[in-house]
Amino acid sequence: MTTFEQHELFAAPPSAEADQAWGSLMPYGDGFINVNNSQALGLPPGIQSPEGELYDVSMFHQLHCLMRIRETLFITKFALNHTNAKKIDETLIEPSMRHIYHCFDYIRQALMCAGDLTLEWPKTEKNGRRFAVDGWGVSHQCRSWEAISDYMAQNRKQP
Repeated sequence: MTTFEQHELFAAPPSAEADQAWGSLMPYGDGFINVNNSQALGLPPGIQSPEGELYDVSMFHQLHCLMRIRETLFITKFALNHTNAKKIDETLIEPSMRHIYHCFDYIRQALMCAGDLTLEWPKTEKNGRRFAVDGWGVSHQCRSWEAISDYMAQNRKQP
């Protein structure tokens, strides 16, 4: 069981520390692994590489999408505070929007696929009312991050 707790670095605006924390979630090779027996597994062709065919592991594609949405949000916030916001929108934000729209739908489907049915309850507010559910302090049955990391290290895309 894993208890969800707020981690300030993942809920923080951009900084060297927060960006490093987010970046540390992606394994070497950005979530791509080599598969040598893709036909035996019934997979369509992957990306050809000298070590085998490359395939992206869905969880890391999902994290990639979340990181891109985060990046676009902070670029947008930055643009709002500058007189040349239109130029920033045209050069930085608008070119990434198609990718961001893809990411919203992809993450939606990933969440629906995972179907975490853990029950969450409202926290007790200072006035004694209970209405806001933040999810912190609730235990979930999760897959092992360590086992996933080990698998990725053993099967990752080679440099």
